Amino acid sequence: MDLPGGWQGDAKSAFTEQGLTSDEKDMLHYTQLLGKYRQSSSAITKGKLMQYLPNDGLYVYFRYSNDQTVMCVMNISSENKEVNFSNFLERTAGYKGGKDIIGGSSVTSQFNVPAQTFKLIKLTK
Repeated sequence: MDLPGGWQGDAKSAFTEQGLTSDEKDMLHYTQLLGKYRQSSSAITKGKLMQYLPNDGLYVYFRYSNDQTVMCVMNISSENKEVNFSNFLERTAGYKGGKDIIGGSSVTSQFNVPAQTFKLIKLTK
C-alpha cells in the first residue's frame, strides 16, 4: 500500500491533508500533538523512566526530570479502568492531579481511563 506522503503523483498528502480520510487526519493530528509535546517536555526528552508491572489491563509508567513528571497510562482491556495516584506513591507523592495532554482536560488524583485508551498526564502539585 502506498504511504501517503505528498510527493509528486501521490493522491494523498500527509503534509497538506489533501485526500486524507477523517480517520487519517485524526491520526495525523494525534501524532503531531504527541510530537510537539515530546519536544517541549524535559521529562520525556531527558528524564528517567519508572514503570510498574501491568495489572488488570493497565500498564503505567512515568517519565520524570527535576522539572516535570509525566504519567503514561495504557488501558488495554475492554473495560474502563479507574487509576488512583495512591497506587503509585513513589512517583505521585506531592501531586494533586494533572493535565491530560491528549484530551486537554484536568484530572484529579483519581481518574478514569476508557477501554483501549492511552492517557498522557502531566502531573501538577
